[in-house]
Amino acid sequence: MENIKVAIWGFGAMGSGVAKVLLRKKGVDITGVCDIHPARVGKSIFEVLGVERGERADVLVSPDIEAVGSKENHCNGFLYRKGVPEDQARCGKGSERHHLRGGNELPEGSTA
Repeated sequence: MENIKVAIWGFGAMGSGVAKVLLRKKGVDITGVCDIHPARVGKSIFEVLGVERGERADVLVSPDIEAVGSKENHCNGFLYRKGVPEDQARCGKGSERHHLRGGNELPEGSTA
C-alpha cells in the first residue's frame, strides 16, 4: 500500500510536534511544510526539528502555501490548526484529497 502523503500548514509548536509524531509512524510521508517565520523558511524540516533525516526525502519549509499543496508534492492531505478556514486549505482543491484538521484521524489504511 502506498504511504499517505501529508503537508503541514504552520510549523510552530503544534505543527512541529505533529511532524515529530508523524515521522515516527509507518505509512505516512511529510511532503511539504508551509510556515512564514523567517527563522524556519528555507530550512530542512529535519534541521528545524533536530532529527535525523535517514532515508527520507528532504523537505524544506516554504512560505508559499500554493507550492506546498501543489500536485507536484503529491499531497493526500493537509494538517492545519483548528480555526483556519477550510476554504484556505488548498491542498488538492477540487480533487479527492483530504483536509485533515488537527485532532481528526488520518484516512483509513494509515498506521499513524
